[in-house]
Amino acid sequence: MKHRIHAFIFIVFMGAFLFTGYSLLGSPGPARVAEAVMERGQIETGAKNLATSIYLNYRLFDTLLEALLLLVSVIGVTQFSSLALTERQFTSANHMPDGDGRKASAIMAGSLGPVYFLMGLLGVYIIVTGMDGPGGGFQGGAVLAALLINAHFAAGRLLLSREKAEKMEKLLYVLLLAASMAFFLFSGGWDTGGHRFYLTLMNVLIGLKVCSGLWLIYLSFLSGGDMQ
Repeated sequence: MKHRIHAFIFIVFMGAFLFTGYSLLGSPGPARVAEAVMERGQIETGAKNLATSIYLNYRLFDTLLEALLLLVSVIGVTQFSSLALTERQFTSANHMPDGDGRKASAIMAGSLGPVYFLMGLLGVYIIVTGMDGPGGGFQGGAVLAALLINAHFAAGRLLLSREKAEKMEKLLYVLLLAASMAFFLFSGGWDTGGHRFYLTLMNVLIGLKVCSGLWLIYLSFLSGGDMQ
């Protein structure tokens, strides 16, 4: 009970502190910030899609924390599901064979190939063109994850093993941090082409990380469920 009271007091104190600091420092206001982004966003970042210029440039720290949150969520889901898996003695999704014993019909197998190709093409298109149009790394990564999940759910095809996905997600976050650090250190002398290359690279890294993270969450829920 004492811990809850202390936690409540701490939250109230921090909230009052942040609110007071925000009031004293003042704020340019959402309208003025929006006007500044609309006026200088494309010139400063090279992105026609101003949402991309915001989450990969002006508010890059928020994006890195969001990517970190997904990484921590995946680790948490994986750990809790592995504990439940051990207690209930189910087979781990990491050792599921390709096809896991299920066979799709010939009609389904023949029709899903083109669908997977179109889904993959759509995911890559959303990631690469997110700088100048609707989309981006988060949206395209979700589409690619849907491809992996559908392939396994419909036909039992394990296109990416759990071990590779775990290594891939951690490596991608390190690359995200490295690219962000390079941006802060060297972007002062970049031209528009340099900024556009950076935005495309970040979208690709985020897309692959989101894809691997969602795929790991799916495998974790699958291994912790009632399926063997």
